Amino acid sequence: MKLSSLSSRFPARAFARMALMAVVLTFSVLSARGQTYTFKQSFGSAGSGNGQFNTPSFITLDSTGTIVVDDFLNSRLQKFTHDGTFIQTIGVGQLSRPLGVITDSSNNIYASNYDASRVDLFTSTGTFIRTAAASVPLPYGLALGATGNLYVANNHTFVSVFDGSGSLVQTIGGAGQITDISGITLDGSGNLYVADYGNRVEEFDNSGAFVRTIGGSGSGDGQLTHPVDIRLDSSGNVYVSDFSNDRIVEFDSTGAYVQNIGVGILHTPYGLSFDSAGNLFTVDRGNNRVVEFDVTPSAETPEPSAFAIVGIGVALLALRLKKRK
Repeated sequence: MKLSSLSSRFPARAFARMALMAVVLTFSVLSARGQTYTFKQSFGSAGSGNGQFNTPSFITLDSTGTIVVDDFLNSRLQKFTHDGTFIQTIGVGQLSRPLGVITDSSNNIYASNYDASRVDLFTSTGTFIRTAAASVPLPYGLALGATGNLYVANNHTFVSVFDGSGSLVQTIGGAGQITDISGITLDGSGNLYVADYGNRVEEFDNSGAFVRTIGGSGSGDGQLTHPVDIRLDSSGNVYVSDFSNDRIVEFDSTGAYVQNIGVGILHTPYGLSFDSAGNLFTVDRGNNRVVEFDVTPSAETPEPSAFAIVGIGVALLALRLKKRK
């Protein structure tokens, strides 16, 4: 169809409006891709009954999708089905203010027994097995290495590594390197990531050498105020509980800022954990509950470049028609 024919059927002003709509759509898609998360569910409330929490902290999911939460001031762990149905309590009378939890490949449960300065090991059904690490001052976040070594954040500034027999084999960090340690995690290469309450994330290689810092102090995009836990997804993206900014901050594998998650939903978020489908669970400590987000990119989201091409093309066509008038 000739431009003169188009001009008679669709005035230039109409094409200009179409161009504007295409450009708006372009930026709408870009915005949507920048906020690729969806609230899915929450469960829990304040209290000491079954399924209730008093200052919960860390969370983990085992290989079956069962959720375990350390219920800090109720001095116990609680287990839930994947949809948040209460199953049981663990460690009552054994744990005193647990502040870290992780499961192994057999779904056994490790818990930081904060007041007792040790890490205790339980079966998946809650039976006490043994003390996995003793004489650990102020144990906090936990991680398990590929060989079964247990990593324990402790004494504010260290990560202590214990073998399967409970012997100390390595110490990472220390005063001057880590300000105030909280949650930790490992990537597939054995590199250690530390949520440093001093407003940053630190990475160490598997020999314990410092690699890099992610984030910085503040409340802007990509900044942190009192980060307390950290997890990596299957693509290497880094998720950080930004405790005092009431959000989770996502960075890509290079450390570049991606998005904020849970703004207006979370109040002092704490522990983080992924399920096998890539859904992100967090302990919403200030609300005494657990919240689940879908943070997987939508397969139905169109590429913004396609809309950009359409918008530019329509705009140029509108300008050409206007000149012919």
